Amino acid sequence: MLVRAMKLFGASLLLLSGMLCMSTVAFAAYSGDGGVTVSPTSVHAGDSIKVESTGWKPSSSVTITLHSDPVVLDTVNTDDSGAVSATATIPSDTAAGSHTIELTGVGTDSVARTTSTPITVTSGGGGSLPRTGAAIAALAFVGLALFGGGSLMSAARRRATR
Repeated sequence: MLVRAMKLFGASLLLLSGMLCMSTVAFAAYSGDGGVTVSPTSVHAGDSIKVESTGWKPSSSVTITLHSDPVVLDTVNTDDSGAVSATATIPSDTAAGSHTIELTGVGTDSVARTTSTPITVTSGGGGSLPRTGAAIAALAFVGLALFGGGSLMSAARRRATR
């Protein structure tokens, strides 16, 4: 009986570890039409986004524009490898809905280049309060599995000593 309880405990730990491995936090990033990544892809008006892109002429300038009603968010210089990495703020008066982040500049072949990716803007004010509390679901599963395993082992030991 003790062997059976140990097998059951081992199986429950295996199941628990599989659940923990699959419960990672989702991070949204989308690489649109080959060259620009914006994260997060859904943002509150007034919050910031991270814009990254490659394939630009080294040490040249790239303009980051928010489209529906075009608003230039920033003009940045590429690094020595032609990459762009910038943080831009979505204006607080941006209408909620689907928009496009567009980068314009000069490509590595010295020809004008434009690339874009979609972004969703939600109504403002979302970034003013920090997230509080703790994600305790995984900890609760571990505690439950340990309690269950201990209970099974205790019951098996009691039965074995009778």
